[in-house]
Formats: sequence, C-alpha cells, structure tokens
Amino acid sequence: MKKLLLLVVAGAGAALALKKNQEAQHELALWSEVTDRVKKSS
Repeated sequence: MKKLLLLVVAGAGAALALKKNQEAQHELALWSEVTDRVKKSS
C-alpha cells in the first residue's frame, strides 16, 4: 500500500513539474515576442 501511495505522489509531482515547465516556456516565449525588436518599415 505504501508503494502505491509513493507511486501516486511521485506521479503527481512529475505532472506538476511538467505543467510548471510548460508555463515557464510559454511565458518566456511571450516575453520574447513582446520584447523582440521590430524593424520599422519606411
């Protein structure tokens, strides 16, 4: 029973870490897009 609980906790931790990583990547991409230097067309 303890092994099953440990497996569930480890799986939840991995899922949370994956979600946080995806959110960080999305935010980085958003900031990169916003702060990207755009050449002005004349």
